[in-house]
Amino acid sequence: MKFWKKLFGAGPSADADGAAAELACARERAAAGQAFDALIELLTSALAEDEAQRIREVARTAWQTRAAEEAAAGSFARVDAYPVLEEVMAGELGQRPGQWLIIHIDWRASDEIGWQVADILASRQVQPAWEGTEVEFDTPPAAFAALAQWLRDRGLALLHIETDADAYCAIIVAAAEAGRARSAAEAAGLTVYDPGEFAERS
Repeated sequence: MKFWKKLFGAGPSADADGAAAELACARERAAAGQAFDALIELLTSALAEDEAQRIREVARTAWQTRAAEEAAAGSFARVDAYPVLEEVMAGELGQRPGQWLIIHIDWRASDEIGWQVADILASRQVQPAWEGTEVEFDTPPAAFAALAQWLRDRGLALLHIETDADAYCAIIVAAAEAGRARSAAEAAGLTVYDPGEFAERS
């Protein structure tokens, strides 16, 4: 009997188990994709409608491409959300100066934070501008700490996203939406830190 199982496969039960696992994986990827959509929709809410729609389409296409690659490889792993976010941040069709969404800098480039923050705040019509754009910070964590406090005083919140690389990624959202943004990001598969958690890790 064992010989025939090896020759013809594990039988209908194994086929059913495989189909069930594939269906569960598809559902999980769909739910994560919807969460990623919700995050991008929240981040683009302050942009002009045509640019917001463009970025949402870039994000959706990048996610679907990654999901299709995983499925074609026969993998049941969930979609790695950070490379998809990178397409929005730094891809050829991603965010553009003047309508910035996501802070993304090299681990040493504290001087790159200022203009990105200025762009994001301008889209949100926040005045006055952050004075940190005129300050030379020793490190990015020092700049982020100052920015987080400044935002907090204005009803905004800073959330950090794990890059697993020598880089920093952060988003600015309304304080009232911080919980929703974090939940969506984490449901999509991203790792998120609030300023206190980020400071502990820096």
